[in-house]
Amino acid sequence: MYSIENDLKNLCLDFIDVLHSLEKSGDIAKEEYEQYSKPKIAFLKKYIKSLYI
Repeated sequence: MYSIENDLKNLCLDFIDVLHSLEKSGDIAKEEYEQYSKPKIAFLKKYIKSLYI
């Protein structure tokens, strides 16, 4: 199970990085960046929290 969660974490980080690059270059609006990145950030927070429980 750890491997799947780790893969999801890495995918979320990569996706957020791509979104950030697109937002920075003006290809997507800041609102779109926030809309698509919020669920990924929430997952990462939950994932990190579960590591310390």
